[in-house]
Amino acid sequence: MKKKPKNSKLLKKELVCTCCNSQVYNSEVKEMQTLTVKNWSNETTKVDIEFLSQYKNRLLKNKGFQWACDSCLSLKKAIKANPTKQTYCDHKPILAYYDQTYNCDSCKSDFIFSKKEQKFWYEELGFWIQSKPKHCKDCRKEKRREKEYHKRIGLLKEKEENLNVEEIAELAEIYNHFGNEAKRNMYLNILKKKA
Repeated sequence: MKKKPKNSKLLKKELVCTCCNSQVYNSEVKEMQTLTVKNWSNETTKVDIEFLSQYKNRLLKNKGFQWACDSCLSLKKAIKANPTKQTYCDHKPILAYYDQTYNCDSCKSDFIFSKKEQKFWYEELGFWIQSKPKHCKDCRKEKRREKEYHKRIGLLKEKEENLNVEEIAELAEIYNHFGNEAKRNMYLNILKKKA
């Protein structure tokens, strides 16, 4: 009795969608196979089943390689990436973006690194795809604000003798933001003398 050949389209070929963590059929990754990636030699090549299955074992150890099945893309759980716009060399490109949870180094709370934000980081800003956010959006905004305050303090300190009333009040406000009461009070006293 002859065995019937197995239909390869019905077999799951060790493909696990990194978005939904489900095993998927080869026929369920058609969207990923429309993508083109850059090789080390800066040549481009099409994504195929072999490319996806080759990184399954590595994927389970580190969450560096990202792609999504057609179902996740159609349900909008993930969005397709454009690897030719990404910056990478010793890391496989990101083929799909989906929301990921990280823990903020500053406030220690969990935050979502959204799929749209990832696309912006890696395709518009040109960040290396290995880079991940260490801080939540609010803490990142606060860090940028503090950086701007330090820069502003430096500029105002350069003309310390010629500060106008608004600039003295601004320095008092900045030091109040940092919780430095001694310097805040010093600039408030200077402000009272000028008034």
